[in-house]
Amino acid sequence: NTMLVALLFTSACTGLIGFLDGTILDVIIVAQPALIAGMIPPFLASIADIGDSEYQNITYGVIITVGISVGGGVVPSLLGIFGDLGLGWLGFVLLAGFMLAAAIMLLATPRFGQD
Repeated sequence: NTMLVALLFTSACTGLIGFLDGTILDVIIVAQPALIAGMIPPFLASIADIGDSEYQNITYGVIITVGISVGGGVVPSLLGIFGDLGLGWLGFVLLAGFMLAAAIMLLATPRFGQD
């Protein structure tokens, strides 16, 4: 449940980056990455439950590689492209939408919240 709340809050903060300005934007820009950093331990704990224990090294390797590639490469590049087109706000709103979709998929997981 902590992961779900954190993901929803981070999604809302990300979407608000596209619409706000001034001091409140400064607060959101500080809060959004701070909450993401706080989500790392629950994410790693959740990854530990995926698949057989003998294959967890592969699971961690794939998830971390894809996460770094997307989070550190694809997403910033797309946000830059949207910014160059004068649609920076739309990039953040779309990113928030993808994060919200992840939260919805988490809720749709049959065993979510049972452990």
